[in-house]
Amino acid sequence: MPVIASLLILLIITLAGSHSLRSRYNLPTWLRGLFDTGLIFLLVGAVLGKPGIGFIDDRVLKQTGPISVICMGWIGFLFGVHLELRRLRRIARIMWVVSLGQATWTFLLIFAAVYLFFSMNPGVASDSSAALAGAVVLAACGAGSSAQAVFGLHDRPGFAGETGQAMRIIASIDDIPGLVIFGLFFAAYPLAGVRNFSLPGAATWIFTTIGIGVLFGFLLKALAMNAKNEQSTFLIVMGSIGLSSGAAIFIHVSPLFIGAVAGFTLANISSQKEQIYKVLAASEHTIYVVFLLLIGSQWSTEASYIPLLATMYIGARVVGKVTGAMMGHTAMNAPSRRLRLGGLGLLGQSAMAIVMAADYVRDYRSSVSGAVMTALIIGVIVNEIVHPLASNIPFGKPKTERRLMR
Repeated sequence: MPVIASLLILLIITLAGSHSLRSRYNLPTWLRGLFDTGLIFLLVGAVLGKPGIGFIDDRVLKQTGPISVICMGWIGFLFGVHLELRRLRRIARIMWVVSLGQATWTFLLIFAAVYLFFSMNPGVASDSSAALAGAVVLAACGAGSSAQAVFGLHDRPGFAGETGQAMRIIASIDDIPGLVIFGLFFAAYPLAGVRNFSLPGAATWIFTTIGIGVLFGFLLKALAMNAKNEQSTFLIVMGSIGLSSGAAIFIHVSPLFIGAVAGFTLANISSQKEQIYKVLAASEHTIYVVFLLLIGSQWSTEASYIPLLATMYIGARVVGKVTGAMMGHTAMNAPSRRLRLGGLGLLGQSAMAIVMAADYVRDYRSSVSGAVMTALIIGVIVNEIVHPLASNIPFGKPKTERRLMR
């Protein structure tokens, strides 16, 4: 009975959370992003979960495990279906260099900082594989930026014209390095005890993971051709994502990565991609709220070093984004000196970061997995709060806020 009650409460909160709260309340700029992006439900999940009143306990998490896995595949698919090569070729080469360069640079800085931190921690240093995996996950999570947060800067006076366009392009594609590294790493370097690591084995599993994603992309195209309406399209896509995610779980690889590969494949072989995306996007917010509630309920307070780990992660990410953007500013020979700090507009984090951390915790239980997840949650929330305030430096205050000050 408690499990059923918890599931009902989860359902009610999900339905309520599927509607924007911003329209009902005049929230401060720094707090508005938590509601607009749904990240506030990470905190709601923490209140309902083990750190709080315990409505969402281990039994509920076990019962809702398949939902979380399907959410991972769903979010990966939605990201991959955006990557149509015909459109990506329109992006100037310098923009690819700047976007992927700053993301990779941020990945390296976070990885170095976190791995050094784990190496100096006596409780973690003895488990080198756990330290390596935890550092890769946090670095992959921190490499990308939130496109929604960047697009939300449209009312800043310094965000007009080519500057705004460049920032939008960067935020739209800089999740790619982190996701690719994450997916390939956990295909090649699996959970200890599942299979032994070797270079030939790693290559085999990498190609197998990519192959499964491509296969499901073709399968989805073939099935979607027979869909007669939006309802049947939705069921076909849901079934395909559920099947691909289940296959990923069975062979211990990332359902997020396989979903992204399937979406990428579909985007480049099917003329129905826009219709499929439209059907999926209609339910995206509801799916995301469920996922955030479940992830927030897994907040861990067991490791005493979590605050320091979160601080190091946030600090390394800020340095990486700011210095990476500075190098990009120089490479593009941009005129405005103030925009050298444009990396402060990239501090917001997308759903991809949370999903990668959840995917890691699901299949890579170790001495640091709970700490990594909690540090990431703290980092995402802090970055979402800091992002609109930090963006004032290079781009100015929002026009609405400037009018209120007068």
